[in-house]
Amino acid sequence: MTPLIDPYGNQLKPREPRKNWWHKFVIWYKRNPIIKTLIGLFPLLAFFGVKNIDDIQALITPTIFQEGFLEKQESSFNILLLPFQPLESCTFQNTHLERAIQTRLLEMSEKKDLGLQVIFDTTQSCPRNFTDAKEIGQRKKADLVIWGDLYERCNINNQACLKYVVIKKDSSRATEQGSSEIESIMNLADVMKGQLQRDIDYIIYWTLGLEASLQGECEKAKIYFENIFDKYSEKASQSYLHLGLCLEILGNTDYQSAVYYLSKAIELNPESADAYNNRGIAKFRTGDIDGAIADYDKAIELNPDEILTYRNRANLRDEGGNSVGAIADINKILQLDPEYSWAYLKRGIVKGAQGKHMAAFNDFNKAIDLNPKYVEVYNSRGNA
Repeated sequence: MTPLIDPYGNQLKPREPRKNWWHKFVIWYKRNPIIKTLIGLFPLLAFFGVKNIDDIQALITPTIFQEGFLEKQESSFNILLLPFQPLESCTFQNTHLERAIQTRLLEMSEKKDLGLQVIFDTTQSCPRNFTDAKEIGQRKKADLVIWGDLYERCNINNQACLKYVVIKKDSSRATEQGSSEIESIMNLADVMKGQLQRDIDYIIYWTLGLEASLQGECEKAKIYFENIFDKYSEKASQSYLHLGLCLEILGNTDYQSAVYYLSKAIELNPESADAYNNRGIAKFRTGDIDGAIADYDKAIELNPDEILTYRNRANLRDEGGNSVGAIADINKILQLDPEYSWAYLKRGIVKGAQGKHMAAFNDFNKAIDLNPKYVEVYNSRGNA
């Protein structure tokens, strides 16, 4: 073939045939191995119930572990997501459940403006129990740790068990912990769009409500707990209890509302000694002395070893002129804890009111022996 020459003597290349859109797509497809991989994965992604770009990204994007949470903002809530515990070993097994949880948490945070920060730490061994999870959460400065177990530890075969620990910065408060069963993991698509999301929603509303109630932000707690009252009524007993406690003690001391919410907690869980005890306190604050005594009686019937309930009833009995009943409650406290200095102080005060000054003097001495810095006892002993 004779070469083509331009007027300046330069050889020209033959013009290639014009390519239509299909030819251009094929060339682009061949030059992009990532696109080839994605198209090849479509049947597999469909099998796993992947429906949107976020799900695809979760499956193909390598895990980038953020070493720590961003600087905590006032409204942020830090969630540490750890690998599920597969069978008997604690080696990491990618079931995509963790990614589904992470996606759901971020969706909730954006839609409800919850201020959640979520880290999925694949470098961390899955915790074997609640204590391990709590220690990891404290070390990572998390507010909540979520992980799970698969199969036999969830009582029913082929189930996943979602577990969580709420990490409180106030060491004087017990760590809230819990678990819930998830549907059979044999059908991953159903788990990702169904029960898993329901459980995650409940855990988030519960922990955020709990956090707000412990900080005395009762109206904020009520907003979170209302989601549980409406959608998870079978699990609402603890939410009613904590909202009642917030209104009674930590918040605006709305005792009438506290009685209402604590009564709802008792309706759902008639065996809750805590609910009866605290409703007794709220009733006392509203002036319902007989109702308070009745609630303390029921709380003691359900839990005869709770010192604080005997203490509450002893105070009410003393104020009502029932010194014999008050001393009986105080004696029970000392039977449960012989070194409970308040009991000796209170018994000394009641005995002094009965005219038994030497017996009162001896009780005050005992209280000071147990607690030499108990200033109120010195005042009472001086009076005796």
